[in-house]
Amino acid sequence: MRRFLWGALALIVLAGCQLPMVAELKSPLDAKSPSFVPKSADKNLLTFSLEPGPIGNPAKTVSGKITEATTASQDNVVELTLPFGSTRDKLVATFTFSAGATVKIGTVAQVSATTVNDFTNPLSYIVTAADGTTKTYKVTAVIAKSDQKDITAFSFVPKAGTNNPTTETITVTPDQTAKTITVTLPFNSVKNNLVATFSTSGSKVEVGTVEQISGTTANDFTNAVTYKVTAADGTDKVYTVTVSVAASSAKEITEFKFVPTAMTNNPSTTISGRIVGTDIFVDLPSGSLTNNLVATFSTTGSAITVAGVNQVSGTTPNSFASSLSYIVTAADSSTRTYVVSAKPKMTVVYVQSAMGSSFIDSFILNTSTGVLGPKIGGTFTNTDAPSQRLVVSPNGKFLIHGNTASNMKLFGVTAGTGALVSASMPSPALTASLVSSTKNPAIDPLGRFMYVLQQTGLPGGAVQFPLDSTTGMPSVGSNLTVGNGVNPPGGMVFSPNGKFAFVYEDMMATGKLQAYMVGSDGSLSVQGATFEWTAGKMKGVVVDPTGQYLYVAQDNGPEMKAFSINQTNGALTLVEAAAMAPSPAGGYIQVGIDPSGQFVVAIASVPTETIYVAKRNTSGSDALQTAQTYTLTGAGPPISFTFSKDGHKIYVNYDTGNLEVLDWAYATSGAMSLVELKTGIGLDFTIDPTGKYGLAFDGGVLKAWPLAANGSISSPSSNQSPTGTTFQYLSVAEIPAQ
Repeated sequence: MRRFLWGALALIVLAGCQLPMVAELKSPLDAKSPSFVPKSADKNLLTFSLEPGPIGNPAKTVSGKITEATTASQDNVVELTLPFGSTRDKLVATFTFSAGATVKIGTVAQVSATTVNDFTNPLSYIVTAADGTTKTYKVTAVIAKSDQKDITAFSFVPKAGTNNPTTETITVTPDQTAKTITVTLPFNSVKNNLVATFSTSGSKVEVGTVEQISGTTANDFTNAVTYKVTAADGTDKVYTVTVSVAASSAKEITEFKFVPTAMTNNPSTTISGRIVGTDIFVDLPSGSLTNNLVATFSTTGSAITVAGVNQVSGTTPNSFASSLSYIVTAADSSTRTYVVSAKPKMTVVYVQSAMGSSFIDSFILNTSTGVLGPKIGGTFTNTDAPSQRLVVSPNGKFLIHGNTASNMKLFGVTAGTGALVSASMPSPALTASLVSSTKNPAIDPLGRFMYVLQQTGLPGGAVQFPLDSTTGMPSVGSNLTVGNGVNPPGGMVFSPNGKFAFVYEDMMATGKLQAYMVGSDGSLSVQGATFEWTAGKMKGVVVDPTGQYLYVAQDNGPEMKAFSINQTNGALTLVEAAAMAPSPAGGYIQVGIDPSGQFVVAIASVPTETIYVAKRNTSGSDALQTAQTYTLTGAGPPISFTFSKDGHKIYVNYDTGNLEVLDWAYATSGAMSLVELKTGIGLDFTIDPTGKYGLAFDGGVLKAWPLAANGSISSPSSNQSPTGTTFQYLSVAEIPAQ
């Protein structure tokens, strides 16, 4: 039987058949068989990796490092380092192992590239060999530290106690390729003590050895600053931070004016322009030439050109026959264009005639030819009589027609034409005046306020009207108390700078004078003592052009007083109270100060028709000294006198219509000499602003007489006939041409 079995086996082998090897052979003959193959004891993990693809695996292959133990105390380990940001809870491992072996974690068989495991904690992979022996591998998956080291945002935020920009946040995006950060701060910024606010993907940012805290650490950026960013994995990246300050974008013209300059046609006094947005308007004096004008200007820009020509303030001449474009270039090369229009003012003559009702007409005087143009606009009628003077505001924006009642008339003056437009007086309403004081409203030299003096009870009072800075017209005012006694105020004069006002009484047997400081709101505050003149009424209160002295004359006596003006508060100090020699017993008719401010000039008719000239003693006493007297030769009492524009001549007007022209040494002795006595000139002789023409009524006709260089009067160059038959007053004013 045994032989049969072995024979059968031999046949199978010969037939090429292979039978499975039986795990356990009990027969002692098996071990001695020449074809016996023992079971494998191999149980190694050969490769271990995480491949891209399965959800949770990294995007790139992560190969494990397999380390076999060399001693009994060591573990077999597999180390995996996953990219920063990876997760470990759902990973699929791809691995190979010894042939015939199996792999499990615990009791769970592991299939390469299939089985999902949580590698948050180390896992034990058990490899079982074919012979049943095992080897355990401790598989550890760690996540690499970040290698990120970018500065992702950089800014300077307004922060107290630093030189950071004060009103805006300056933010820039770092150049990651060039590793640079370039910041431009606003114009005028300072580069030290700047605190940067930044964002980073690194773990630490340093400048030198100083760790940087966003929004806290200050640095000096006068020179480039190096920021070193260290990643969590210890690698670093260096950024160069450069801070610059922007060039100015400012390009405004902040001031534009014409100042007296030799060898040009600039006016004899400084004329400032009005800047309205990007338009500049300059009102030149009447009769001015518009060529060869040199502008003085201030600008926030770096350069100004006109038609491509660089402009130098106070140096470059231009013709302003038409408007010019001033192109202002800023430091940052941006530009702004200003249109400058410089035109001579118009000379307008306002005439009031009175015969029952009052009529107001307007005429333009051509200061180049002396021709009076036709009447402008309509005739305005004022039925409230008796009428008083016409007063045009210093800026030529409005006209006041006063009367002895309380309903003063207000007119707007149209720029470019001079035509009158009837307007309403603002509140508060004026009360009845007992002193006809609405005839002379007082306007401060700076054109800020208008004061109307009136009796509002006792003591006397005034109404102060602010003048609109744009339109020039009076706006809603307020009542003020002025004067220091029972008499109503009669007049008000100002210091040239508008800081002080002086109110006087001139209608009663005694006169009083009080100094006031003018507040920024037009209010009046008493300064110093009240001066009372018991000897007679006050006449002709005047302030000299320097603003240092005030002079008062008697209306019914020979005295004249001189006061010094405190330049801090305006208080008056009496310098002298003396009679002029020879004494005019009947008092003074008019008092004035020559344009140089050296002489006080007055006229009187009793006992003789005389003009007096007093010179201030500048050697120390400041007292008035009688310099000259001149006996007038015209027939009839004098009623007024006028200085020529240059101050070299004096024109004395008589109630008979005669006009006496005097030449006088105003710069030295004050001596006078007759130039001519002209008849038929008419009342209220007035010289136009250019000083070239005299205007007056003659037989119901308004005439313009050219004035020669020596002061003599030529035949009238033009005339116009106003409405009405009896003429009382005229007012000549310069009106803006634009």
